[in-house]
Amino acid sequence: MNNMMIIKRHNDAGLGSNIVTMLESCEDLNRKNMLHNNDGSCKEIYFDFRTSCYNGFNISSLLVNDSQSKFQDKPLIKWYRIGDWYDNFDNRNQYILNQINREKYHLENFLKIKPELYESDKILIDRYDLKNHIAVYFRGSDKKTESRRNNINDYVKVIKILDDKILSSGDKIIRKLYIQSDEQWFYTEMRKIFGNRITDITLFSRGNGTPLHYMGQSALETFSIMNCLASTPYLICCRSNVSHVAIILRPDGLENTYYVEDYLNV
Repeated sequence: MNNMMIIKRHNDAGLGSNIVTMLESCEDLNRKNMLHNNDGSCKEIYFDFRTSCYNGFNISSLLVNDSQSKFQDKPLIKWYRIGDWYDNFDNRNQYILNQINREKYHLENFLKIKPELYESDKILIDRYDLKNHIAVYFRGSDKKTESRRNNINDYVKVIKILDDKILSSGDKIIRKLYIQSDEQWFYTEMRKIFGNRITDITLFSRGNGTPLHYMGQSALETFSIMNCLASTPYLICCRSNVSHVAIILRPDGLENTYYVEDYLNV
């Protein structure tokens, strides 16, 4: 019985896109009844995902502990277009909920992130008390041809809606804001509006002293950003690959996650 396989993709996308593709590749195999052994146990998968964003380095080797050597001469499955289930839901939010739930399963069972990555970021999360923050994620360049580019007023509106919701629940604490973006102007303008309510996190546990998410950043730094966004009790974000992975990493998934796009007409 062959219980190992390799999933391979060489591309020019970032870490978020590659993690989502790894997980959705698992789903594609699952729908073809290729993901589990005859006894129901999970097959072992080695991900060989190389991207020009990181000079062709196999980014999956940074995230998981598997050694490629034990997978030599095993079936090689090259990644191709993921299945046809993307447009099967009239309700976009129901589709996203189903997607998050299946990807959380595949993350736990097939793309097993190194525990030390979570442990390293916990130092940063505890240091800045992120479990008592609202995370705000604005991505200017990601999915720029696929998603609407939101403006700063959209974010301000959702923050105020969430503030009112928290206060009406009996929680009288105005939570501080953890801002994460790849756009300096967004961070600067939010600072003008919210002042000292924003926590400056200029030291990542594996970082270089900048609060910005930027092209050329290491895969480990990007994962650290995703993990920090996932650690907060509330997340306000745009539809992007980075925010999507952060939601997968969140213990409660979509609960207390606010897509700015859902509040444009509120």
